[in-house]
Amino acid sequence: MEAVVATVLAQEILEKFSSDNLEELKEAVAQHRDYTKNY
Repeated sequence: MEAVVATVLAQEILEKFSSDNLEELKEAVAQHRDYTKNY
């Protein structure tokens, strides 16, 4: 069950933060965290 949840979460993260490599993905997530901190 955990593997299914992990797979779905990974798919959704990649859909939200489309990127070509891990570094771009990490940067996009970091920017989103900074953006949402102000709410």
